[in-house]
Amino acid sequence: AQEPFYGKLSGTSMSGPVLAGLVALTMDAYKQNNGEFPDPMDVIVTVEATSNDVLEGYRSFNIGGGFADAEALVERAENDDLETLDTYTDDFLVGNDEGGTDIGDVFTVTGSRETGASVYTAGQVARVELDVDANKKATVRDRVPFGWKLVDGDFDSVETTDGVRFVQFDEVEPDGTVTYIIEAPEETDTYTFGPAAARAESDDSGIFRRFTDASRKTVVGAQQP
Repeated sequence: AQEPFYGKLSGTSMSGPVLAGLVALTMDAYKQNNGEFPDPMDVIVTVEATSNDVLEGYRSFNIGGGFADAEALVERAENDDLETLDTYTDDFLVGNDEGGTDIGDVFTVTGSRETGASVYTAGQVARVELDVDANKKATVRDRVPFGWKLVDGDFDSVETTDGVRFVQFDEVEPDGTVTYIIEAPEETDTYTFGPAAARAESDDSGIFRRFTDASRKTVVGAQQP
């Protein structure tokens, strides 16, 4: 009764359903606060990063890497603060035995955004630039709020998925830059752009990896004379 597991050989029959529930909570919290589901791999490494290490005194094949922290997971999801493969390094060795997946085949991407000013009046335009540093040619998309009018740029399409609007760029080179110009609406409010995300051009799974944070722009009323 004093231990957080029910037997000396607790395994996946206990941990699997619990972790599945925690992952579902994390993904739902992220979507409710950020408008889209996170990259599943980001959730996986965040589970590892926030777990309470109990390896000392226990054998890893009995107890795993630690106890998952549900509160920390949901809090980080709500704050758009999930770990990624680029930001988290665990203590486990990565194998590459014959028949496995070569780590070189895994799509990786980092990047940045330049968004100009943070305050606009109706009709002013913002130029958004995304720098992409990937290991493969990529499809890139950026979340853009409804009400803002796309007036120029090298984007290929504008998509709406699960009630979220994206501007999309196809066949972006591994070390590329994409831009779009967007006009502020009349309605005063604070609007969220991003986060920008990408997937390998050859990947048809529909799963994008986030590579920038979100940014916010505020539309204010015209100054009275």
